[in-house]
Amino acid sequence: MTIDHNPIASAGDYLEVMDALYRFGAGVDHNDPALIASAFSEDIVVDFGPCGRKMGLNFPLLTGHETVVGFLSANAGSQTTSHVITNGRVHVEGDVARLRILVDATHLPRSDHSRRCQMINWYEVELIRDERLWRMRRVVIDNAWFTGDPQVLLGK
Repeated sequence: MTIDHNPIASAGDYLEVMDALYRFGAGVDHNDPALIASAFSEDIVVDFGPCGRKMGLNFPLLTGHETVVGFLSANAGSQTTSHVITNGRVHVEGDVARLRILVDATHLPRSDHSRRCQMINWYEVELIRDERLWRMRRVVIDNAWFTGDPQVLLGK
């Protein structure tokens, strides 16, 4: 996805779109399934494939709210994580937004903080606005770089 160099979003839309990413990150980092769930539309599709391939991992395409929230909640329960979300570029047209954003994600096994995997990932996100919130509908995650042990992401 290409994001316009001059984002077309009101300040309010920009903050509300960004909040969807913040709800996701905080939900995972605080192991809060309800907060994770609030970030996604019912028809959400999450593609970790580009990121995983660069790290030698094969992640399935995740589709549907229950599947995505279940996967992320299970991950949150087994790992200590930190998601730092920055450099968001937002383009809004009506009730659809497109966002390109950088996420610094660090994962450590809950039982062994001597191991970790830190990733700097680009997220390409399409969001929709429902009655009161922006929610992610499609997320493609690509890896800029990583360090550490990718097996941590698999719970190993």
